[in-house]
Amino acid sequence: MISAMLGMAMVARGGVDFDWTLTCERTDFRATGRYAEALRFCEQLGLQDNVSVFPIGKSPEGREMVVVVVSTDSDVLNFENRKKPLLFVNNGIHSGEIDGKDATLVLARRLVNPDGAPEEANWSGLLDKASFAFIPVLSVDGHERFSRFNRVNQNGPEEMGWRATSENLNLNRDFAKIDGLEMRNLLEFVNDIEPDFYIDNHVTDGGDWQYVVQWDVPRYPTMAKATVDVSQKFVDEVMPKLTKSGFENAPYFGGFDDRNPGRGITLGFYGPRYSTGYWAMRNRPSMLVETHVLKPYKERYDATLELNRLTLEWVGANASLLRVRNQYGDVEGMAMDEGEDVVLTARNSGKTKPYVFKGLKFDPYKSDVSGAEIPRWTREKVNHETVIRDEFEAGVSAKAPAGWFVPSYLRSVVDRLQVHGVQMIPVRDEAVGTTVRWTVQKFDGVSLGTSTFEGRTMPRFKVIDVERDIVVPAGFVVPVNQRLVRLAAQLLEPTSGDSFAAWGFLNAYLESKEYAEAYAMEPIAQEMLKDPATKAAFEEALKDVSFAGSPGARLNWFYERSPWFDQRYLIHPIYRLTGTEMARLIP
Repeated sequence: MISAMLGMAMVARGGVDFDWTLTCERTDFRATGRYAEALRFCEQLGLQDNVSVFPIGKSPEGREMVVVVVSTDSDVLNFENRKKPLLFVNNGIHSGEIDGKDATLVLARRLVNPDGAPEEANWSGLLDKASFAFIPVLSVDGHERFSRFNRVNQNGPEEMGWRATSENLNLNRDFAKIDGLEMRNLLEFVNDIEPDFYIDNHVTDGGDWQYVVQWDVPRYPTMAKATVDVSQKFVDEVMPKLTKSGFENAPYFGGFDDRNPGRGITLGFYGPRYSTGYWAMRNRPSMLVETHVLKPYKERYDATLELNRLTLEWVGANASLLRVRNQYGDVEGMAMDEGEDVVLTARNSGKTKPYVFKGLKFDPYKSDVSGAEIPRWTREKVNHETVIRDEFEAGVSAKAPAGWFVPSYLRSVVDRLQVHGVQMIPVRDEAVGTTVRWTVQKFDGVSLGTSTFEGRTMPRFKVIDVERDIVVPAGFVVPVNQRLVRLAAQLLEPTSGDSFAAWGFLNAYLESKEYAEAYAMEPIAQEMLKDPATKAAFEEALKDVSFAGSPGARLNWFYERSPWFDQRYLIHPIYRLTGTEMARLIP
């Protein structure tokens, strides 16, 4: 994939008469440019030394998507051989939240200092120790749904893009399931190069406080310990520098009760549907950047630019440590054994520690329109002595199998595993068609709900273990001892919040496709009642009044226990394997 992309990279060199200022700079940050401006800017960057621009596909509406790589490292796209660590930055996943687009374009400009660029800080020295890559806008179709009426809460620019794609998907819920074409284009490129650190630039809503920017750097028990350790070091060293640069910042939290500051703030867990949760499962440190929607655009842009610069600086200064810790994270995955605990979700532990919350004076007023109290804040700074809950503990866990068996007929599952880069070993031909007795997972207590989320019906269920005779189809074994085992477990273990089962990919297996007419089941039931154990069990079931009063339920009770009943109904079609079972399927 990457070798083919290299052939398409815009690598021509030469001088071009080009206006290197952006719309945001020319308008004193009242406005931001359209996507065409970003594309032209990237094309001109590609004419400079040490810059390549890679087309990575088109959006659903046919717009070109590009990734820009700025590096002096000839092996920058090979994560096993690169000489300098690579920072990758994603912008415009919500294209109304567009601070990162302008900030990273300017960051790249300052790294290469092209002829004709405005007089500004020269940051080319950062390339001595690190490499930089970014996508200017991920949701490109959403970006071009350009309007001054797209984000009612946001303090500039005058016009901006829309939150969702042209297919009305929220791409920041799509990293695990890959329903959006834009997400597929990004992951097929980025997962091949495996960045050493990942940033996702956003703008957050919420009340007004002193903080210009909030951030989230995952440090969950779902992660490799090596990744948690290096992430904590990043937070400890970079965030004080951001404050020193003049940008008040705080961990990303859901809200703050201005009427009761003593309640403090609580951090939440983000799974692999989100950018940072996804890269956490790939054993890489990552950061969500959320500038505050009520701060002026120029202030938000400045904060984004500075935090991205500080991160690139930190990545370069900690190149050796970052490489070693990332490798340790991968090795932790490859060393996973059958029977070990795999943590699938995390929850806030509830433990508190003292925290000074930097707020603004809360001054609500009563609305003449709604009759409710409307939040409002003055510019008066108010610091609250309160608490923060920023530690996590394991939530849902599973015992690791030796591997998972994924039938090839689950085409959408196999396809997405391939995009994610999860290792899959084809089942040997001799095993296909054989009958095996396996312990499998059965969906229990299924509830489909009445609404959709991101266009999908997400079922709720529990799973129980049952035994079934399985005729082995063609398929793949996903071994547990691989560097992406945590991501594989998130996708294949049904009790994960972002599993294929949880996202509704397997909903057809929750539907019964056959049934028995009463005239057919009545004689079968009479015959089954000749068995004393069956008769006793049926009489016990009749003690339930609602069951006893339903002729259909009574006959169905026998149908479910008869050999005519569908043995695949409610069975999770991705099978957990023991070491012995796996050895029979693959060389």
